[in-house]
Amino acid sequence: MALINKEELVKLRKRLHSDVCIARELGITKQAVYRLRKKYEITSSRSRIPKRNQKIIESRLAGKSVAAIARKFRLSPPMVYRILTENNIKKPPKKNKDPVKPLPEGSKKKLNPYYELLLG
Repeated sequence: MALINKEELVKLRKRLHSDVCIARELGITKQAVYRLRKKYEITSSRSRIPKRNQKIIESRLAGKSVAAIARKFRLSPPMVYRILTENNIKKPPKKNKDPVKPLPEGSKKKLNPYYELLLG
């Protein structure tokens, strides 16, 4: 069963991150990789998820965009939204933009006919 030793498995784990990817690389099943991990007492990558999620929450609260967070952590934006929603993190308020000011009375600029109809 031992196709590789512990050091090689640790190196693959750092490079490929998941049992499925390691299995593809070695040409074995993911269950065989799981058994090797258990044999060599190597923890699952899922044990790092709570720490990763906390960093995602901190990044969002610091004002980073979901797209930037997704790129940083190699996740999809929907996954980032799911993590934020599960932890009751609301969307930050939108920045107020200056409202469009109406044209002054007697302005020489002509409006688009559609807007003239709306403004009456």
